Amino acid sequence: MSPMSDSSTTFDARRLDVLTEIVNIGVGQAANVLNQVVNAHVSLTVPRVEILPREELAQRMVDGAGDEECLSWVELGFRGDMEGAASLLFPREDASKLVSALVGETDGSEMDEVRIGTMTEVGNIVLNGIMGSLANIADRRLEYTVPTYSEGSVDTASRAHGRQAGNVCMVASARFVIEQLGLDGSVVLFFDVAQIGALVDGLLAAA
Repeated sequence: MSPMSDSSTTFDARRLDVLTEIVNIGVGQAANVLNQVVNAHVSLTVPRVEILPREELAQRMVDGAGDEECLSWVELGFRGDMEGAASLLFPREDASKLVSALVGETDGSEMDEVRIGTMTEVGNIVLNGIMGSLANIADRRLEYTVPTYSEGSVDTASRAHGRQAGNVCMVASARFVIEQLGLDGSVVLFFDVAQIGALVDGLLAAA
């Protein structure tokens, strides 16, 4: 039996429902934080939770990015009772729009530096909000890495995130729209399958 089949058996519909509910609460918290940061309404999709072999990760990111050729993303790694990474992704043009909305118009020669600093700060706030909420709900201890900002093609982004995954990973993603600013982005979480499976089983046993 393949690793994918083993993981699919472990994550039956009930376990995926529990995990989706937990992620939904965390992402909802992130949307509230982002709402306060940008002072504009944030519309959020219901999170999509999947168990994927690593080779399918690139296609998922292509699906999420649509026709965008270049992405900007902030990644926050975590370890402790769970290990993985959380990322906030925008099309590069939308990242620039968000920065301009937060700090005003910036001279072209300074825009790159300002974008990196501002996006890293926003990503840190939003992603800490998500993971803090998840850790509290699941009663788990987490330690975070320093958030990093990156830019590149969808292929570059998928390869970068693939390094955070094992042969099989759990991927949770949600898209959000800030219509007032014309922005569209994604929050993506990557977890070790065995660890997240133990977490969900513990929550089910305590219910």
